[in-house]
Amino acid sequence: MNVIDEDIKAGLIVTDKRLSLSLYKKDGVEYDITTGLFSLDPKGIEWGERLFGYCKGQAESTKMQI
Repeated sequence: MNVIDEDIKAGLIVTDKRLSLSLYKKDGVEYDITTGLFSLDPKGIEWGERLFGYCKGQAESTKMQI
């Protein structure tokens, strides 16, 4: 499991065919389901993959205890 030590305040889903990006409201507490970025465009999906890769690169590996 990888963990980022900062609060990103975004929801990101990237598959080989779709991108979905949503952000939190300005208050930073509430997730905004009324706005979002959705794309089927290969360039948008590639951008989402780069964003995911960046976030993953910022994360540190840790072991999850059950």
